[in-house]
Amino acid sequence: MDIYRLKPDDDNWEMRYGLLASHKWHLPGVKCPRCGTWAVVGVAYPAVDLSVLSCEAKYRKARAASLEEYQRLRDAVLPLVPKGSLVVPGTSLGPLTGEARGRFGSFAWIGSWTMLVQAEVIPQLEAVGVKLPVSAPAELHSRAGSRHCFVEFQLMCDALLAAVSFRAEVMKPPCSVCGREAAVLDRVVVEESTVPREVDLFRPRNHPAVVLATERFADAARQLGLTNIVLERVDVTD
Repeated sequence: MDIYRLKPDDDNWEMRYGLLASHKWHLPGVKCPRCGTWAVVGVAYPAVDLSVLSCEAKYRKARAASLEEYQRLRDAVLPLVPKGSLVVPGTSLGPLTGEARGRFGSFAWIGSWTMLVQAEVIPQLEAVGVKLPVSAPAELHSRAGSRHCFVEFQLMCDALLAAVSFRAEVMKPPCSVCGREAAVLDRVVVEESTVPREVDLFRPRNHPAVVLATERFADAARQLGLTNIVLERVDVTD
């Protein structure tokens, strides 16, 4: 089994475009009295709508909160996200909204963890058999008022990275107060048994800032000549 890490093609595209955008809602980061203030990057559910919550306004601004407040806000969101979803401090929800400028390839990125795709690419991928996850349109506009037709996949955190992926010398036990598991990524090694079979795009649960894809997606991206995406083959272990 071949698995690929997806990254932006910064060598060719970084200076061509800009995105100033964020998701509509956020779970706060946590202020832990033992290990400090923290949040997780990369967990996003753009197809989830929090407007049905009476406390929806409390999620509009990215911020840090006490562990108790975070838990209350998290518990209100849990019935709205897909069953089994990873929900952690810093989780983003709802569509990506903001401003876009410049020239775009097939994909666009915020950092290396938020991946957008041109809407016209979706049927092209489906036509060659790629199994895509749920997606939601991004709400991006230019300064001139025109709208950019980008879509964000709702990438589920289903896979796991093997323990050898992380630097052993900085591994620590989970925080006894908030449960934070601090780990520093050294290299990406995917546990084969955890790779989902129903979709070709996903994230690892224990380091969700990484975007992963199957060989089927990688082959399709090459076949279609998709741009602003780097396919980096990673190790897979039993």
